[in-house]
Amino acid sequence: MVYPNDIDAAHIEQARADYAWILPTVHQSGSLWHRTSIDSFREILQSGAILPSDGRFAPTYPQSNSCYGRHIGAVCLFDFDSEPLNQILLHAIKWGPFFAGPWRCDGGYKN
Repeated sequence: MVYPNDIDAAHIEQARADYAWILPTVHQSGSLWHRTSIDSFREILQSGAILPSDGRFAPTYPQSNSCYGRHIGAVCLFDFDSEPLNQILLHAIKWGPFFAGPWRCDGGYKN
């Protein structure tokens, strides 16, 4: 593989290993992805839609308070299809914590 530099290569390969459990599900799936709390998920099921936060629930993640999407009243989604896999992996530091648990959707538990 061709990488811009050795640091990028190391980040990409580490992300490939760290997120191997979810990449087959999210990459090239033709879907957008949203991560939310259990309480918010229940609201999504009840309303039938993913709606912008109205403040009823505390943010699931500390960075949610400074999220641009939250600031403009948008719903934040992950798109793992619009860029090549290496570009997605290179930016895993931005999206990875949302999928890294300690509980993971593949049934695994990560300490």
